[in-house]
Amino acid sequence: MANSSCPENGQDCWRWTGKLDREGYGQLNIWAPGLKRTATLKAHVVLYVLLEAAPANADEVYLFYKEHSASGLELDHLCEEQWCINPDHLELVTGSENCQRKGRRK
Repeated sequence: MANSSCPENGQDCWRWTGKLDREGYGQLNIWAPGLKRTATLKAHVVLYVLLEAAPANADEVYLFYKEHSASGLELDHLCEEQWCINPDHLELVTGSENCQRKGRRK
């Protein structure tokens, strides 16, 4: 994926080298057909959508991203690095589970 740095062993974090938001999550812009403009999305969620939903084009990427966001499920970074986009470091959990995990980690 562009704007990422993947280690040779594949098991370590994959660093997002593009833009980061205020919380440290990778961001990327993609065309949003419903908005008729680009939308800023979280890079780790886009990668998850690409791998799980296998969208046929950029329009579907945005639509599947919105479906994921509306599902109430979140991707927890098991490695605790918001900039990481390694799919092996992400686990789909409920929002409350994600908050509980964050609290236990602090």
